[in-house]
Amino acid sequence: MWISRLIFSFNYGKSFKYLGAVWCGVALTAITYFAVFKGLKGSTLVTKDMIRLLDAHIWLYVCCSFVFWTVLMAVLQNVCKVNILKIAVLAGTMALALSFAGNDLVNFIGVFMAGQSSMEIASAAVAQGMDLSTLTMGGLTAPVTADWRYLLGAGLIMVLALMFSKKARTVTDTEVNLARQGGGVERFGSVPPARMMVRYALNASRVVEKIMPTSVDRFIEKRFQPVPEGPDNGASFDLIRASVNLTVAALLISLATSLKLPLSTTYVTFMVAMGSSLADKAWGRDSAVYRITGVITVISGWFFTAFAAFTMCCMVAACIVYGGIFGIIAMCVLAAFLLLKSARLHRRRTQAAELVKGRNYADASSLSRYNEEIIDLMKRMAEIYEMNLEALNVEDRKRLKKLRKESRGIRRSLGDKMAMEVMPVVRELRDGEADRGKRHVQMVEYATSVFESLSNITTASHAYIDNNHEGLDMEHIEDLRKMNNRVSSLYPRFRDMMETNDYSGLDECLDSIDALDEEFAEAVKRQIILRAENVSDMRRTLLYLNLLNETRTMIRKVLLLAKVQKKFVLGC
Repeated sequence: MWISRLIFSFNYGKSFKYLGAVWCGVALTAITYFAVFKGLKGSTLVTKDMIRLLDAHIWLYVCCSFVFWTVLMAVLQNVCKVNILKIAVLAGTMALALSFAGNDLVNFIGVFMAGQSSMEIASAAVAQGMDLSTLTMGGLTAPVTADWRYLLGAGLIMVLALMFSKKARTVTDTEVNLARQGGGVERFGSVPPARMMVRYALNASRVVEKIMPTSVDRFIEKRFQPVPEGPDNGASFDLIRASVNLTVAALLISLATSLKLPLSTTYVTFMVAMGSSLADKAWGRDSAVYRITGVITVISGWFFTAFAAFTMCCMVAACIVYGGIFGIIAMCVLAAFLLLKSARLHRRRTQAAELVKGRNYADASSLSRYNEEIIDLMKRMAEIYEMNLEALNVEDRKRLKKLRKESRGIRRSLGDKMAMEVMPVVRELRDGEADRGKRHVQMVEYATSVFESLSNITTASHAYIDNNHEGLDMEHIEDLRKMNNRVSSLYPRFRDMMETNDYSGLDECLDSIDALDEEFAEAVKRQIILRAENVSDMRRTLLYLNLLNETRTMIRKVLLLAKVQKKFVLGC
C-alpha cells in the first residue's frame, strides 16, 4: 500500500493515466495465477494431464496473462474511457469471494461430509460382517471427492446467509470504520497498550526523520498529502486502497489454501485492511490510539471466541456422551435459545443505531422524548444525592459504593451518547435544524457535567467511609439536605413547564437557584470560622467543604441546563 501510494499519491488521476494499465495488469495477473492456475489443481473440472501441462509451462502462462491484461486495460482506459480501477476492484472482489469459498466452504461443509463419509464407511464395514466397535477412524484419512451438488447447496446457503445477515454488515461496518481515511467520531476508546505502541512509533519516527534527507522527506510527505476534493471524495477510502485491500487479501487466502495452511479468512481480510490503512497514513496522531484499540479489541475477541468455542465443544460432547438423546435435545434447545437471544440483542442495537441516524430535531415527538430523557436524568440525580447523604449519615459503605458505581455509569453513558450518537447526527443536520441540534449538544454536555459533580460527591463520600472515618455531623447533613431539597422542589415545576410548553415561571425558579449562592457562601464562612479541634474534625470539615463545593457546581449546571432546555423547546 505504501509503495502504491508513493507511486500514485492521493491525486492519482495524472499518474494513473500512464501507469494504471501496468498496475492493474499486475494485479489481475496475480489474481489469475492464484485463483485460476493454483485453484485448478484442487478442482475436479480438469484432468491430471492438464494440471501437469500447467505446471510445466506455468511461467509462460503467467507472462501471457500479464501481457493480455495490460493490453486490455490500456485499451479500456485510453480508447473506451473506462475507469479500470473499478475493474480491478471488481476482479479483486470476485477473487476474494472465490478465496472465501475455497476456504470457508470446507469449514462449513466439512462436518457434514465427515459424517456422511463415516456413515458410508460404517455401512461398508457392516456389509462385510465387521464389528463396528473395532472400527477405527483411519478410513477418514483418505482423500475426499465431494459431490458438486453438496457444494452448490452449501454455497447457496452461505450466500443467502451473507445477504440477509445483519451481523455480517456490522462486521463490515467495524472494519470500514477503523480503516477510513477521514476523521470523525471514533468508535473505540483508549487502552494502555495502544498508547504505548503509538508513543514508541512516534519516537521511532523522530529517529528516522533525523536520518532521512530533507528532500526525500518532503517528497514522501507530498505524495501522502490527501486532497480535499478527490475523485473518491465521500468514501471511506479511495479506489487505490480498495484494489490493494481486495487483491492482497485474496492472494494471501488463495496462497494459504493452496499450501493447506489453516487460517481465518475474516482475520486475514481485516488485518490487510488495517495494514493498508496504517501504510496509507489513515491513522494520524489524533486517531491512531483509538484505531489500534479497536484492532486489539477485535483480535482479543477472536481469541476469546476460540477459547469459548473450545470450552463449549467440550461441554457439548460431554453432554451428548453422558446424556444421550436427552442431552442432544437439551443442547438443541439451548442453542436455539442462545441464537434467538443473540439475534434479538443485535436487532435492538441495530434499531437504536438507525433511530439515532433518523433523528429529526424539528419533530414534536422527538422533542417530547428529549425532554423526558433530561427530566428523568435530573430526577435520578436528586435521588442519588439524597441517598448518598443518608448513607453517609449512617456510614453505609456498601450503599455508598453502589451509588458511586451508578453515578459513574450514568456519566460514562452520557459521554458515550455525546460521542457516538449526538455529535454524528448534529454534523449532518440541515440548516433549519442546526440551532436546535446544537442546543441538544449543550443539554447533553450540561447533564454530563451534573453527573460528573455527582460522581465526585459519591466518590469522596465512599472514600471517606471506606477509610473508616466517622460520619458527618447532623448539622452538616442537614445543611446539605436543605440545599438539595430546595433544588429538588423545582423539578416538578420544570416538568410541568416542559409538558405544557409554558415557561412563564422559569425566571422565578432561576432566582431561587441564584439565591443559593449566598447560602453556600455563608455555610463556607461558618465552617472556616469554626476551628477543628483534632485530625478527625479536620477530615470531616474537608469532606463537608468538598461536598458543598461540588453541590454548588452541580446546581449551577442544572441552572444552565434549564435555560438551554427552554430555548431547545421553544426554538428561540
